[in-house]
Amino acid sequence: MILVICLQVLSVSGQAIQGKRATTPKKASPSAKPPVTDQQPDDQEATATVEQLLAKAGEKSQRLGSGGAWAIRKTGSNLRFFQIILSYREGTLAAEVTVVKGNTIRVNEAAPELLRLAHRLEFAKVGLNRFGDLVVRNEARLKSLDVDELTNNLQKIAAAADQIFVEVQKFSINPK
Repeated sequence: MILVICLQVLSVSGQAIQGKRATTPKKASPSAKPPVTDQQPDDQEATATVEQLLAKAGEKSQRLGSGGAWAIRKTGSNLRFFQIILSYREGTLAAEVTVVKGNTIRVNEAAPELLRLAHRLEFAKVGLNRFGDLVVRNEARLKSLDVDELTNNLQKIAAAADQIFVEVQKFSINPK
């Protein structure tokens, strides 16, 4: 499986990389449903499912806010203390780890190595989040997720984060 790092770069003027103007979203039709801020029944059911799976897996998690997000603290052999952030959205449970803050590595120099890592890693995506931080993540459909698959996903994402941390240290702005 080939995984790709997608780097989205927008200039301050709002022009996309290829010089095209960013499009403005179309206005919603009057029949469109308004955005909902509180959890809907499906979200509440999903939240209960995730919490049951975490309990069965023996994972101690901290609920983040009132939405579908949890933090699981982990310790790696290289990346000493980190959190796996689980988030639920539209039927998908994502697990994400911030490996390093974007302002601590030379991202452009690290990009080829990150692409090679993304190719080697199984069940993990390597990329930059909206803050420019280097993250590793995976997703699973919640309706088919069982405790063994959740445990496997958490182990793989933790191992990938630990491995990537070592690999990007040579691109650190302030090497230790």
